[in-house]
Amino acid sequence: MSQHEMITPNEGWQTRVLVIGAVTGALIGAATAYLMIRTATEKQSGPPKISTSDAIKSVVGVIAQARAKGIPVLCFDSDSPDSERLCYVGTFNEAAGFEAGKLMKKFLPGGGTILIVSGGAGALNHTERVTGFMRAIDKCGIQVIDTVYCNDDLNRATQLVEAYAVSHPDLKGIYCTASWVISAANVRKEKGLDLVLVGFDTVEAELQLVKDGLVEGLVGQDPVNMGYQSIMTLDRLRKAGPGMAEIADDVDTGSVIITRENVESYAASKGIKLR
Repeated sequence: MSQHEMITPNEGWQTRVLVIGAVTGALIGAATAYLMIRTATEKQSGPPKISTSDAIKSVVGVIAQARAKGIPVLCFDSDSPDSERLCYVGTFNEAAGFEAGKLMKKFLPGGGTILIVSGGAGALNHTERVTGFMRAIDKCGIQVIDTVYCNDDLNRATQLVEAYAVSHPDLKGIYCTASWVISAANVRKEKGLDLVLVGFDTVEAELQLVKDGLVEGLVGQDPVNMGYQSIMTLDRLRKAGPGMAEIADDVDTGSVIITRENVESYAASKGIKLR
């Protein structure tokens, strides 16, 4: 778990932003997120920018307290639509999930049974990625035998994929709603499975797997733009003063589709050298 404050000068004033983040493979706990946001609110150090898992439910009240003090609050990366946050900045996950479904249709034109490996059962972003995916594969001959949850744990994802590969020898594909497609690819390689794999995110290990032909496609996010647009949106909200709620609107930071055709050029554009 990490907590950082960024002071961003802008036209003679400073935006103080509380950034809540998690190390790779860890989730932000509800209690920790609650305390961190409450601390920022009580200090009134400036507008907090909140990134959360679905544990965000426990901080809805704190967001309300911040808003009651006139502090603009937005969510980035993970949303809390039932809170009083002014807007969301990040990937529109249902639309991105739809793109993942299109990839599965492209690489599995004959249809067949597939497995979905998601994060947490109540995680809004993963739920939306599944919803969009299901909409894309509707009536195309692809059947989802189950949706299982690895709780953002790559080891758990490996166990789930191994178990389903054994119990469902007719399995044709797996859709992973985040980087645990790495786990599925490792099982595919070790067991010599004939599977179509579609995943989310574009970490270096995933890009390498696409190049190696062990993952067919990825839907990537734009974290740099996400951070930039969050700061710019806070700037606009602050300047609007009492009218901030009237101009607040969600911001889609977009997604990118990665396949073997463009993986090397995409990696190079990010300063990543693939083997």
